Amino acid sequence: MSIIKEISLRQGIIIDCGGGVVLRKENLQHLKHHGIVFYLQASPEVIYQRIKNEKHRPLLQVPDPLGCIKELYNQRLPLYSQADFTIDASDASIESPVVEILKKI
Repeated sequence: MSIIKEISLRQGIIIDCGGGVVLRKENLQHLKHHGIVFYLQASPEVIYQRIKNEKHRPLLQVPDPLGCIKELYNQRLPLYSQADFTIDASDASIESPVVEILKKI
């Protein structure tokens, strides 16, 4: 059983998934079937500013990390758009997206 399938069966929890979790169709299906899926949207530029100093991201250890982020973003956007709700997470604070999520649930 996949981790997403197993965890999505639990009740009353929040699952913080990485951006690539949507690449497997069954992951998104399990999450949507058993809960509410939020896409916390931020531009590639904002994402880059947040993670540019993190060395544990092998996909970004390339000559043009912002270009890589843009490419991944554009590839994944059709999958992200299948979320139940899209929340603007461009703000540097966590409070704004949290408030918006609480309004939806």
